[in-house]
Amino acid sequence: MVYDISTTRTPAAPIGDYILQLPVYYNPLIAGAAGTPNAAAAQSEILALNDTQFLVLSRDSLGLGLTTGNSVFKSILLVDTTGATNIAGLASETAANGSVTTVGVLNSSITPVQQVEIVNMLNSTQLAKFGENLNNVAPTRLTLSEKWEGMALAPVLDENAPQDFFLFVGNDNDFLASNCSVNGQNCSQSVNSDAHVLIYRLTLPTYVDAQYLAAMNAGGPAMLEMMTQAALSVGAGNTGNILAQVGTERRQVHGGAARPTGINAWVQGTYNNDDWTRVADSTMSGKRDGFRGSFGFDYPLGESFVGGLAVGYGQQNGKLDNGLQLDADGYSFGGYLGMLRDNLYANIGFSFGQVDVDKMRRPGAYGTTALGKTSGNTKSYFAEAGYSAQFDGFRVGPKVGFYGDNVDLDAYTEAGAAGGNIAVPSQTLQSSVLGIGGEFQFTDMNSVMPFVHASYNWQLESKTRNVTLSLASAQNAMGTQTYAVRSMNEDYVEIGAGIQGTVGKAVWNLGYSAQLGMDDRLSHIIRAGVGFAF
Repeated sequence: MVYDISTTRTPAAPIGDYILQLPVYYNPLIAGAAGTPNAAAAQSEILALNDTQFLVLSRDSLGLGLTTGNSVFKSILLVDTTGATNIAGLASETAANGSVTTVGVLNSSITPVQQVEIVNMLNSTQLAKFGENLNNVAPTRLTLSEKWEGMALAPVLDENAPQDFFLFVGNDNDFLASNCSVNGQNCSQSVNSDAHVLIYRLTLPTYVDAQYLAAMNAGGPAMLEMMTQAALSVGAGNTGNILAQVGTERRQVHGGAARPTGINAWVQGTYNNDDWTRVADSTMSGKRDGFRGSFGFDYPLGESFVGGLAVGYGQQNGKLDNGLQLDADGYSFGGYLGMLRDNLYANIGFSFGQVDVDKMRRPGAYGTTALGKTSGNTKSYFAEAGYSAQFDGFRVGPKVGFYGDNVDLDAYTEAGAAGGNIAVPSQTLQSSVLGIGGEFQFTDMNSVMPFVHASYNWQLESKTRNVTLSLASAQNAMGTQTYAVRSMNEDYVEIGAGIQGTVGKAVWNLGYSAQLGMDDRLSHIIRAGVGFAF
């Protein structure tokens, strides 16, 4: 019987009801022609492998514990409901006199579940390896007992055989002992039937282990989102540094410096530290930090324009409070064009590169740690424009910008967690931000110019995305789950301040920004750089 407990733990009726025809065997203790089946096996335990397949412990009622009779049938059956008739709600199930048989024969309109024996518990060759025997005529304490009634599975945790499991089969010895007392009452018997556990190693390709699945549910979406943010941050590093440099050059001209007439080489570096209080399913917090550096040069293109090229390297470390962690790093190459005409300015730029996400460590089931790595391509671009009006000793004005980042990551499969390794599909990660704000700049402090800026930034990408993950070795649909992954992209307010100045032909800058997410993020960003005009 199959019950749907998603809305109530006590459903009134099953949604599935299937017929299992238990094996029959010859019991010599029951009257009948020798060798002709005259008894139906008992069904002592059922264990689900997935939503259609089960292990069933089926057995005779013979063996140690009875005065006579050797065991003749004890078996582990693999049962599959696929293709079987679901009688849930039919008259044969619900009517007061409903029946699925006629004179003991299953009705022809009903197809029973499929079954096949996968373990013969009476294999004397195997039993003899451990001294077990089937001789109940002259029994010993190692004679196979009558009642076997329990099963459990535990993973072997073999990376080379991820769907291998230990099957534990235990007996019920009915407290049969020659020296027995319960609550002060003597219960001694003429036979000793010890508690036994038989252990088999089985390969079960379609078994979806509940602990493996739970670990994927707990850590998979969180890993996806932390990977997203780390990869996007690496991809955006070069364009972020380019923007810092063109801003420095603009403020320098607005502060009264002569426009450059030759090549200007520059270096910019950025350190970020990000905190989230809710990640993926909102039950864990996370941190990410790293460095992104760029080297570039530009050259004036007429009186109002400048064009440049830059190469960057970015690195990010991410971790969650559940022990999940990863690193990401990569290189990128970009170009940009800036326009400065009196009080009006505009900048556009583009960068592309590659990113490697490695050292991924995800806590798995049974104390394992799943390891993963992947790589991909990055694209980042920006367009912004603003107006800076001159007043006595300072400039102030608005600006608007659009900033986009895109990362295409390859599919990968984890290692190290045996049957709990996850197969992760290829992914396209995106962030698109529209920012509106303004900047205030002092202009009459000789060679040093402080500035402050603030903006509100709208994240234009969806808050969630659907991603399908699979237990890599489990050959059953239950091992594949689709998750609505909560994005850590969110609207944020950015507030920052900085200072820049000149030393000879060199222009230096130093700044700090805080990004306060509207949901749960707080980021600290420190920038520093220097440029030199030739």
